[in-house]
Amino acid sequence: MEWYKISSMTNGPILKGDSSLPRLLSILRESDLFQDLTPGELDEILTHLRMIRTQKGFEIIRQGDSWDSFYVIISGKVSVKIKKGSRVNKAAELGKGEFFGEVALLANQPRNATITSEVVSELLVLKKSEFDNILMKNPVRAQKIRSTYAERNQMGKRGKAILA
Repeated sequence: MEWYKISSMTNGPILKGDSSLPRLLSILRESDLFQDLTPGELDEILTHLRMIRTQKGFEIIRQGDSWDSFYVIISGKVSVKIKKGSRVNKAAELGKGEFFGEVALLANQPRNATITSEVVSELLVLKKSEFDNILMKNPVRAQKIRSTYAERNQMGKRGKAILA
């Protein structure tokens, strides 16, 4: 598997013979979002996921940018910051197995937070079309994503956090 130092996408899907595949499968199964994947769904999603590695301080998502991807953290930690006026507030930190990017995809709105790597982080990336076709077609998983979206939206209304 080829890793890039500064947030570049891999050129192809995760390969079945890849030595990191068992670790990725374990992380996906530990994630609340992916734990109920059938073997067929898991194979399907793995063919569409891309992996990136980001350095500390790298902005993965910038508030106001257009939306096109959903992210799952494989390792590392990211911070969620929201700018209101001239103030920037750190709203949350996310780590292994957690996800972000669903808010903009579900709401079809620009990113509402900046997501920055706090340490070197490895992420799985799913483009919007695959997000819709794979994740959202399963009613259980779609409900988990929508529930997280609703929780984050409520937090945002209370001035706490909305996650990109």
